[in-house]
Amino acid sequence: MRSGFSALLNARLSVAVLAACVCALAAGTATPVLAARPPVERQQARPSERPGLGAPGNLGDMLFGRPPADTRSPAMPRLARFRTDTGDTFVLEVTARGPAYLKYDDSGEVWSLDASTGSRGDTIYKNDVGEAMLRTTRLGGLTVFTQDRPSGVAAALEGGAVDLHSMISGPIALFRVLVQASARASQIVGHRVEFEAGCQTRSKSHTSCPAEADLTPGAEGVFADAAALAAQAFTRVDHQGRAGHDALSRYDKVALFSGHPPSVTIVGDEVHIVVTPELGFAGRPSSQRISQVLFRR
Repeated sequence: MRSGFSALLNARLSVAVLAACVCALAAGTATPVLAARPPVERQQARPSERPGLGAPGNLGDMLFGRPPADTRSPAMPRLARFRTDTGDTFVLEVTARGPAYLKYDDSGEVWSLDASTGSRGDTIYKNDVGEAMLRTTRLGGLTVFTQDRPSGVAAALEGGAVDLHSMISGPIALFRVLVQASARASQIVGHRVEFEAGCQTRSKSHTSCPAEADLTPGAEGVFADAAALAAQAFTRVDHQGRAGHDALSRYDKVALFSGHPPSVTIVGDEVHIVVTPELGFAGRPSSQRISQVLFRR
């Protein structure tokens, strides 16, 4: 009877000691519960200020250890230059809301890319014809997709970059781009292809041009960019061989107008390109989109 009482007493004491230890751990101290506190003038560093220690966690963290720290790479920089494993370099600008912008160093085109979420939580950036051009992972990886590497090639951060939005401005500069684009397309097709912007065109299929479709001051940069991309599209289609050259031979004018949304259509023997100047690089169709319309007529 006495031995049974002793065992019961010892068990109760053990439970009391265990409870006291748990309370001590919850209080954030490893010293016995009844230990005297240090003098007030000795100010102890907080756990987050001690070398090698983080901020105090909950009781589960103290008893079973903290979960591993988040090892993800820093967020994608807003504007930076990258280099692929094949040596190509490009500038990528990522916006919080809206499209991302991509420009290869060996090309004058700035691609406007829309972001979507992939099956594994990756972010896929696609151009205006639905082709994936970039993929970023939650761990900070970046993959670039090209015609030569459709399965993708890795890219790494190389450094800072210059803002992509330094577009040309002024009617004289726009006129120069239109002349150059016309010369380039005419040489490819074999006959004159006019490039005109705004209501002063008075195209054959449009006897009148609404005021909202005219070229307004400050919109020259987007119009010039669209004209250059149209000339580049002529080159793309011509590279398709005989079929491409035959498709291009039908056109004798490229007319650019303001409107919503950005688009490209064929009206008779003219190529009509609608630009939305206030959207910047996202306000005109890409060379890929223009070339598809030229070739698939």
